[in-house]
Amino acid sequence: MNILVDTGAFYALSDRTDANHENATSFYANAVRGNSLVTTDFVLLEAWLLIRNKLGYFAAQNFWKFMRSGAIQIEYMTAADLDLAWEIVSMYQDQHFSIADATSFAIMERKGIGAAFAFDHHFRVYRFGSRRDMRFTVHP
Repeated sequence: MNILVDTGAFYALSDRTDANHENATSFYANAVRGNSLVTTDFVLLEAWLLIRNKLGYFAAQNFWKFMRSGAIQIEYMTAADLDLAWEIVSMYQDQHFSIADATSFAIMERKGIGAAFAFDHHFRVYRFGSRRDMRFTVHP
């Protein structure tokens, strides 16, 4: 199964003092066996900036080194993904989805990824499909 890894999951894995650290490390240890973990170029940037601003340069560089190892596959944004992300943000104005959220949703739809490793409640709110009645499975 493909699972999209969101910014909050990367941060929780990086920060031992984060409230979600134990859940994140436990889920990650199990998820890497038998699943493909995927993220987006926008999430990579957002996570690096968050880790850099909260935990410092060396923590951010360690995160980047981990990403360069190939442990997580990076999906890159297309023009069609950006167009769909715009539509998503426009449809869900009351939710204030970030551009990273909306582009993640667009890529998940394009790639058929039905699960997310995320602590962001927006992954539980967003609905997709022809009738907007499908939702992502959110872990942990």
